[in-house]
Amino acid sequence: MEIARRAVRELGLPDTVIGVELLTEAEFDRREAEPAVPELAGVTEAAAILGVHKQQIPRLVKSGDLTPVQELAAGSVFAADTVRMYAEKKHSRRIGRPVKDLGLSPAERALLDALVTSADQGSRPADAAPAVKDAIVEVYEDARIRVHYGPQAPELTTALDKLAEHKLVRTRGLTRNEQKEGNTDDLVVTVLDKGTRHAQAANSSRDTTS
Repeated sequence: MEIARRAVRELGLPDTVIGVELLTEAEFDRREAEPAVPELAGVTEAAAILGVHKQQIPRLVKSGDLTPVQELAAGSVFAADTVRMYAEKKHSRRIGRPVKDLGLSPAERALLDALVTSADQGSRPADAAPAVKDAIVEVYEDARIRVHYGPQAPELTTALDKLAEHKLVRTRGLTRNEQKEGNTDDLVVTVLDKGTRHAQAANSSRDTTS
């Protein structure tokens, strides 16, 4: 401490020294090479780190699990290391746990994949099977999806009922304003976190197999 005080006095600086840290030259060079701005992650990047749908991120912020470093017009911005730390310490136990195979049929899996993609992209999936793509009428700004429901789409109606039964999606009827456009039997679908995890797990399994 005395050596440090003497050094700052010789430099003409205030001699109030509150601590001393001794570094090797290699460690000093390493710290100097680090970027002045830490790695940042937006909502999409944070969701990718956690392996969840990006709709989950605002919920984690609201619950206090994630704290953004800045709120911009485009959304929350996080320190990427903070998101990784949460993923390792908490998220893996609470949300990222392995999903149970529900024995979904091909039609149910195709519909779930299309709904997750629609919610993520904000539009109808271009690469979905024609029957599934045609069942998705519109994707609202809040990522809720209007789908055909009823006698005109019996197979997809059955598939949607099964997804709701497994609590992979939540459905509601149309509001009065929504009923003015198209089939009044349509439903509005919200993809739940469980549904996103099941779709991601199935896709990861297919990628590994291929």
